[in-house]
Amino acid sequence: MRPISKLVQEQKERVNELFDLIKANPDLQIVPIVNGALVCDDGGYWLGGWGSAHIDKYYIHDGEYLEYGGKYPDTTDIFERVFDFDECGIDDDMSDEEADRIMKEKVENLPWIEAIMVYIDIPESDLT
Repeated sequence: MRPISKLVQEQKERVNELFDLIKANPDLQIVPIVNGALVCDDGGYWLGGWGSAHIDKYYIHDGEYLEYGGKYPDTTDIFERVFDFDECGIDDDMSDEEADRIMKEKVENLPWIEAIMVYIDIPESDLT
């Protein structure tokens, strides 16, 4: 079992990281990203833990949250969730390079929203 002082120090570091991002980017919205293991369907509130915070872009498609992924987005995964290969002219006869170019262009042209992402994780077991 870790000492509570260590847990508190880690929490303070994560919160200070968030505050620094807010100060440096006052015009960006703050978006909490909640670990799915925390959520129940019977209403109420759940204990969570402060996770990391960073700046990224997100897009909501048919109610599904998609995160861009910083410098190295998984454009194939995002493309498959949003677009139809046939409707975009991608078929088995097309080269992988050409298909990748089309997918990347389509994904980059989505109306992404830049925000400060704050992860709300499962709380430390020492606190529960």
